[in-house]
Amino acid sequence: MGRELIIILIICFYTTATAYRIGDAVGIILRTSKGSLEAYRHQMPRFGISTKTRFDISSFHNTNDADNTHRPDEEERIRFSISFDEGFHHIPWLDVYNKQHTLEKLIITFVYSASDGSIHAVHPTTKYVEGQSTSFTVEYNWIEEADVDIQSGVVMLFLSVMVVLVMGVLGECLGSKSRRQREREKSLSFNSESFAKRL
Repeated sequence: MGRELIIILIICFYTTATAYRIGDAVGIILRTSKGSLEAYRHQMPRFGISTKTRFDISSFHNTNDADNTHRPDEEERIRFSISFDEGFHHIPWLDVYNKQHTLEKLIITFVYSASDGSIHAVHPTTKYVEGQSTSFTVEYNWIEEADVDIQSGVVMLFLSVMVVLVMGVLGECLGSKSRRQREREKSLSFNSESFAKRL
């Protein structure tokens, strides 16, 4: 019994220890056809804070252009995918550039809960323009979900189970005491009747 209680308490408090706080950087992994790369710190979203940043298209080529002047070939198609929150949430493959258009703006909407510090959902919206560009804007918007305090719910459940348990034990104790009194009265009346018959 003691071991199970300790495990439950560790699980309850572990979720709080791994939660994001407002303003924490949320890690991003960018996947391209050439491999994976991590975003720079200034390109990462801040938990609970709406921000904007720019991504250079040349970074998806893994080139070392100092002035970011690399432009894609006309035949080239550039795609990428983004993973957030250690891979728990991701955006499927998006076109950055193809023959018809170039990504101008990517709006990423996070649905989160400030009470437990977790991201619940990620939704992308894209805007394209015709022609070529060297970079695109990423806008991070945050929508807070109604607070649900899981730990309070667990504590209330634990307390209600304890109250029911105590009530059951007290009811059994009081019920057995009154049962004993009835048995004693019955045996006393039986003994007095048998004594009266003998006389």
